[in-house]
Amino acid sequence: MTTAAASGSQTMPASLAQAPASAPPLRFDLSGCGAGLDESAKSIVELGALADRLGYDGLWINEEHFGQGSRTCLSPILLATALAMRTHRIRIGFSVLVLPLFEPIRLAEEIATLDVLSEGRVDFGVSRGNTSRYFEAWGLDYEDRSAAFDAVFGKLLRYWTEPKVEVGSRTESIEPKCVQKPHPPIYVATYREESAAWVGEQGHVLFQGSQQSLDSIRRCIAAYRDAGGDTSRVPIGRFVVVGETDAAAWEAARPAGQRLTAGYRRGGEQVRRRISTEDELEPERWLREVAIVGSPDTVAERIAALYAEFGFGSFQLVTGFLGNLPQQEVLRTLELFAREVRPRVQQRLAPVQSGAGRHAQATSTTA
Repeated sequence: MTTAAASGSQTMPASLAQAPASAPPLRFDLSGCGAGLDESAKSIVELGALADRLGYDGLWINEEHFGQGSRTCLSPILLATALAMRTHRIRIGFSVLVLPLFEPIRLAEEIATLDVLSEGRVDFGVSRGNTSRYFEAWGLDYEDRSAAFDAVFGKLLRYWTEPKVEVGSRTESIEPKCVQKPHPPIYVATYREESAAWVGEQGHVLFQGSQQSLDSIRRCIAAYRDAGGDTSRVPIGRFVVVGETDAAAWEAARPAGQRLTAGYRRGGEQVRRRISTEDELEPERWLREVAIVGSPDTVAERIAALYAEFGFGSFQLVTGFLGNLPQQEVLRTLELFAREVRPRVQQRLAPVQSGAGRHAQATSTTA
């Protein structure tokens, strides 16, 4: 694993050579049902405050409904508000909200309220939705989700940016307005190339999740970039386990990975949506290629190699493995990553993220 990661970071692909002359500092965020902190919902708020103190840059919360088996998922906007009240610096995001399930006036008000209470720390992540049973429960047609997304999305932008809008037979101002102008940064998650291209055309930011294989991410990133999207802002999530040694990390990760991939294979959605192939869901291969597991050096090398290929803006750790990783291992990963991995990644990326370093590498690559 270490040798492959190291060799992957030595060459610079065209995608990175085409990046801006200087890139923003790489963010290190946490993502999951409870921002990946504690999938049992016990002490999520306290761990959010710990993540803030450890220097993580963002907490991203999934929207899920009904029984989730190994994890308990709380209402994302309410949880985001609680986390905002217990933290001071860290940003609060959604990974993601299923936009067609929301009434737009209420959602515009609640997200703006959260932006006010957090003093402008909201990252607004949304999707069209890929879980048909949610649409059935809401009485919505799953096949119409793209049109429903467009309708809610368009209204949200108007409600946040226009002084007054027509609502029914009245003209009203939707209040409060967001602290961030014209609104919080918008991230759109998708596994489909045509939707990724739409995100790029609209000037929003593509969101790539931890479930996706590298091939799935490559397809979406290429479509997004070709449509004018800025890959230096894209968040990419990975399941992460950090141990003192590679062996210790793998010992902790293997049972969680086996349970997680077994669930993916039973459900079949990963293959149907082209997120992964059947072969990529073989547990050992999945832990090697999709997850990032190992010592601080190994994990740092894997992230640097991933950055060398995609030049993304946020690395998102999913530490809970959807409730399958024991709490003590989640805490170990959080602390080891903040103390040992992040500085190693920053050291490896410093020449690339500086304008001179990136220009020099681009020149040597294209010569």
